[in-house]
Amino acid sequence: MQVATGPFLTGVWRMARRVTDPEGRRIATVRGRAEFAPDGAGLTCRERGMLRLDGHTGLAERVTLWRFGADGRVTVCHADGSPFHDFDAGMPEAVHLCGADRYVVSYRFGRDLWCSRWRVTGPAKDQVIVTRYRRPPGGHALSP
Repeated sequence: MQVATGPFLTGVWRMARRVTDPEGRRIATVRGRAEFAPDGAGLTCRERGMLRLDGHTGLAERVTLWRFGADGRVTVCHADGSPFHDFDAGMPEAVHLCGADRYVVSYRFGRDLWCSRWRVTGPAKDQVIVTRYRRPPGGHALSP
């Protein structure tokens, strides 16, 4: 089983995100790419893709910071450095609270494919967000 490490994640990934309601009805999709690049403290992930939501199509972008502790913990922060969530690389699950909404994530890492699955519940949201990342040919390890 693959685990989340800097060397594994570094590079370019094709990204496909699907947001559904609990019954599986589609709410939104995002298709694009995620690029993990070394930043001196870990990796910066830049996601960019086309969002489709209620007949609207537009650009979606997100930046997260990934930090890898010697103890096997992975910390994911927002672009401004504020905490998002963290998890044990050997047990990749976490909880993020956003107001009264609760986001529970589980990750699965494979050789050239990994995914995140968020279950979001609360007064403002009730949805499932699944993102699949697939490494395209030649997408591993950025050139210096």
